[in-house]
Amino acid sequence: KEDVLVRIGEFGVKVKDGKLHFQPIFLHKEAFLSNDTEATFIMVDGSKNQILLKKNSLAFTTCQVPVIYKIHTTSKIVLNYKNGETKTFDSLELNKEESIKIFHRTNEILLVEVYLNESILR
Repeated sequence: KEDVLVRIGEFGVKVKDGKLHFQPIFLHKEAFLSNDTEATFIMVDGSKNQILLKKNSLAFTTCQVPVIYKIHTTSKIVLNYKNGETKTFDSLELNKEESIKIFHRTNEILLVEVYLNESILR
């Protein structure tokens, strides 16, 4: 149980004012994958979703929604919806509306891609 709590803290997942924030200030670059790897996630509806994780990424779930951290030159969030649409946030914070969709497990958001500027990692 303590290991899970430590990892969540390391991943920097926070809720503030009802909004989901990603602030992985304690995350080390060594935690990211050194090779491409396939991962299987159990989705909100119970289905299995296989996702190819590329080198320099890592994945976990928040409220059964896969979150993929990717090392990048800028910081942003891209939400991938069940209907095929995407929405980009030019920060590491979601708005309240999208956060609620994740918290309530509405199954509208299939994947959260968090692009992290390399400078914020240890």
